[in-house]
Amino acid sequence: MLLNKAQVKKYNFLGFTLIEIIITLAITSILSLLLIPSISSALYRYELTSTANQLETLLHYARAEAIIRNDKVILCPVSESAECTQNWDSSLVVVKTGKGRLLRKVQLREHAIIDWRGFYRRNKIIFFPRIAQASSNGVLKISHEQCQFCQATITINRAGRVRKSIKRGTGSFLT
Repeated sequence: MLLNKAQVKKYNFLGFTLIEIIITLAITSILSLLLIPSISSALYRYELTSTANQLETLLHYARAEAIIRNDKVILCPVSESAECTQNWDSSLVVVKTGKGRLLRKVQLREHAIIDWRGFYRRNKIIFFPRIAQASSNGVLKISHEQCQFCQATITINRAGRVRKSIKRGTGSFLT
């Protein structure tokens, strides 16, 4: 049944044509395909920042505990048997006193790649209660296995002070 112009105005059809709906769906799908990579890289950067913040907090905690307890405090990666290991990617980091008492055990994010480069090639970070005694110094480099441009660096000086920098893409900033 065909309608003339007067009947069309009378019924005043509202809605979308099939072509308008198809074009809208095509534009929406193209935009979503363009946004997926940027969303996933933002997620990787978030995981990296979260791991760096967690390690920085743990380092501050270890330094404070060394001063409060007047005893050395050791931060190291551990195996399931709670013994210090060489593998910082084990996702478990522990804080112990010099007497072997466990203070805190932390599970790190799964996709973090952590590399410790310390003085004397030790695979643990030691904080002493007095600034006159030299604590471990070195650099913790944290990266994400899925993001080649994402990297965080935590530097520990001989007095035990911690400085963190996060590199995202081509630029970097200090926190």
